Amino acid sequence: MNLASSSYEIVEVMNIRYVHAVEKIADPSATVAVAMAGTFPYFSRRECFDLLGKCDAHIARLPAYSGLRAGHNKFDMEYSIGTYKPDIILHAVDPEDIVFTLDYQPVTVEVDGVEVPFLARKDSHRIKATNICEWQEVDDYLTIRRWKQ
Repeated sequence: MNLASSSYEIVEVMNIRYVHAVEKIADPSATVAVAMAGTFPYFSRRECFDLLGKCDAHIARLPAYSGLRAGHNKFDMEYSIGTYKPDIILHAVDPEDIVFTLDYQPVTVEVDGVEVPFLARKDSHRIKATNICEWQEVDDYLTIRRWKQ
């Protein structure tokens, strides 16, 4: 079933699924790190941290990475995740980066018949038991082909 027709709509469907998935497994006080700081923070009404740091003085002062579009070209994952220690990370994953693998594990939550994968902090008391999955599932979900389901 194709719920969305344009790339923009596909991303919004993904973000709404994230809202429902996080509601299922996280206490209202659980914090979330996002790279797409629009739909999820608005509809979830949770404390969210923008991994692209548009509202973060440290990241705003960093040099921009060339080849990336404005607004998406400054980030410091080690700083953001280490400073804010979010319970959940959406939209960003690098299974070869210790910033992600040391304290987080990939998990899935079923929403509308789709397994929605993301990262959950291993020691968080604000997250209920979840299904642990493979890192590749999280990476695959972040590609546009999977959002069309």
